[in-house]
Amino acid sequence: MIGRIAPRRALTICQLALVCVLAVVPVARADTAKLAGLGYLGCVSGAAGFDGCTATALGMRQPSALAVSADGRNIYIASRESQTVDGFAVGADGTLSTVGCVALKGNGANCAATSDVLTRPIQLVVSPDGAFVYAISDTDPGAFDNAGTIAILRRDAATGALGSAGCVKSPASQRPCGTVASKALSVTSSIAISPDGANIYVSSAATQTIVSFARNSSSGGLREIGCVQDPESIAGCNVKARGTSGVSAMTFSPDGHQLYAAAAAVDTITAFARDSGSGQLSNGPCYIDSVVADKAPCTSVPQLQHPAALAVSPDGRNLYVGSIRSGSLSTFARDPGGALTFKSCVQPPTQMLCGNSEGLANPVALAISPDGTKLVLAMPDISAVSAFTRDPSSGAVTFSGCVTEIYRTGCGASAAGLLDVTGLAFSPQGDSIYVSDLGDNALTEFSSRVPVTPPPSPPSPMKKASGRRHKSNKHGARTRRCRRAKKHRRSA
Repeated sequence: MIGRIAPRRALTICQLALVCVLAVVPVARADTAKLAGLGYLGCVSGAAGFDGCTATALGMRQPSALAVSADGRNIYIASRESQTVDGFAVGADGTLSTVGCVALKGNGANCAATSDVLTRPIQLVVSPDGAFVYAISDTDPGAFDNAGTIAILRRDAATGALGSAGCVKSPASQRPCGTVASKALSVTSSIAISPDGANIYVSSAATQTIVSFARNSSSGGLREIGCVQDPESIAGCNVKARGTSGVSAMTFSPDGHQLYAAAAAVDTITAFARDSGSGQLSNGPCYIDSVVADKAPCTSVPQLQHPAALAVSPDGRNLYVGSIRSGSLSTFARDPGGALTFKSCVQPPTQMLCGNSEGLANPVALAISPDGTKLVLAMPDISAVSAFTRDPSSGAVTFSGCVTEIYRTGCGASAAGLLDVTGLAFSPQGDSIYVSDLGDNALTEFSSRVPVTPPPSPPSPMKKASGRRHKSNKHGARTRRCRRAKKHRRSA
């Protein structure tokens, strides 16, 4: 169950010099904090417990990303330090309960299932049919630095529990996995699954590639079918495209015809065309930050420095990009063919190159509500999650509020479980927002299902007897005795 957070208005901080300072934080209580109109329901953390969150039996150390099943019944967390994928079930009232975890074999975690390749899980996706979860790990501590793996986990639709169903590894990995990809797969950095569930795409930082896989819907197995590489890469891919170097995020258009990739290392967004029959990717238009000297063949756009978060609106009309170094949220219009046109961007008030907006710093994750009217961004540098409203007709966004960690200021509300936010997602119904927090080792929830506390009952009227006030307590009786004593002294 998600724990309710006790309201806290002040925090005592004791320094090593044994000097204690009382820091008063003028913000709303955790139990009244709201994000995008959804109330704070609470947070759960790993077995150690942390910062007001409810402890669970799971390891869940350094959760780096999360994914929600299409039926909305389960949430899965990629926890890189504990080398686990942790599972939760969502109750009818929004409360969370654990459904177990999968750990790297031999790491000592208290999980019922194990996998040979969960060396450092950093991202994961759930297949649209809900049958499998795919988690990538970017390094292998026991092998070479350029190792990378994909864990294939089968999901029990009834319980939400996960079990190992196979794996794919790079040639450099020393993990015991039977399926070895080509040298194009190396230090994995992001993963995406097509809306039809037929293909999975994994980016590799070391080889500057995006590797394409065909997915077997029955077994969950993956078969490599091709790759796209940076022109300077030696991975041996047939398709070359600018914008595959240092890809940190990928997302699909709703129709599955375009895969958009954010290459943080080269300040570029690329729209790859996807053949829905073969799953192959082909080169498409790219968009690059205006300060980059060599822009060809990409279109120049402002404030696209270190793009790290992507989301396409459910109506397919807009792409939104969060960029870390420029601290910006950019809006692009998307035409039916997938091409993009830059419309606008917003930045913190201290910046002057975009429109100014509160609630922005270094967005690392971005999600859009199923109805397309709300955006939420995760910003670990200020320990906050911010919300924006979206105008579906124009695509324009407007800041609507933020919630920060209870130890921080800057937002109108605070809550536990937001210290170092790394990922977020809406529930399929749009009635909940889930946030992974690496700093608190936590999963935090905002929901429309927050119970409403009834107002206190009015005090009952005092009883009367023979026209005299009822003696309700000993203090009242003492006052009356004193008055009688004074009256007696005056009469004497």
